[in-house]
Amino acid sequence: MVENLRRFKERREELGISLKEAEEETRIRIDYLRAIEEGDFDYIEAEVYLRGFLKVYSAYLGLDTRQVLEDYKKLKEPEIIEEEVIKKESFKDKILSSFDEHQNVVLMSCLIGVVLLIIGLLAVVGFKLYGLIDESGNMANGSPSIETTQMKEEIMQAKDDKEIKEDEAVEVKEENTVAEVKKDTVENNVQETAMYKEDNDKLANEEVIAEKITIQVETIDDSWYSVEVDGNVLFKGLVVANKQKTFSGEKIRVKIGNAAGIRVIKDGKIMGPFGSKGEVIIKEFSID
Repeated sequence: MVENLRRFKERREELGISLKEAEEETRIRIDYLRAIEEGDFDYIEAEVYLRGFLKVYSAYLGLDTRQVLEDYKKLKEPEIIEEEVIKKESFKDKILSSFDEHQNVVLMSCLIGVVLLIIGLLAVVGFKLYGLIDESGNMANGSPSIETTQMKEEIMQAKDDKEIKEDEAVEVKEENTVAEVKKDTVENNVQETAMYKEDNDKLANEEVIAEKITIQVETIDDSWYSVEVDGNVLFKGLVVANKQKTFSGEKIRVKIGNAAGIRVIKDGKIMGPFGSKGEVIIKEFSID
């Protein structure tokens, strides 16, 4: 096994963390954690879950997450290459075998398709020629018919009806415009009242916020941490580098799994990093 994949158990024992505690903190089942420590990666069937567990557990223990994932990739590459070769050869053999068995059927199907296409083209041409000949057997000419005259009269009548409807629509639109002006006046009064109430609510909220503290937890390296605000755990998990989360409350407690990967911004003041890479520490912040 690649060297970095052997360090999980050793690192956990160095930090004095039990498997049960690691399960509670990382939300990874204890049997999965034990399989990772023993190198039994086939125990976790879904590849995407296994990679996620390796990333979370290595960050929790303060190991080099990127190196761990690269080592796992090297470990799996021979198996992946062999599976791809087998799949390609199997697919190629199936295609060749299928073609050999059904060669005559394929050729016959192509021939039938060509014949049907030719018949279809001839049918289309026949219909077009039929449309150019009138009932008496002569080619149709362009002389106007009674039906054409009636059609023109119907078009003119429809045009007159349309103009009448447009005039009626203009009158209705003018009436609607007057109604909309009245409606807008009422809505403006309602909006002004709502804005006045919103300003008062905003001032009240600002007074409440002034009694709390606000911090920003910023990751400068992939790190696991949890945040407890006023006795309630609001966040717990792995956060990649260059991400920032904001928390507010009277008392804030932050548990960091990688002391070198976290810094805190309070009232514009930057604090941290608070220790070395992989060191587990707890920091508390309050109004005082």
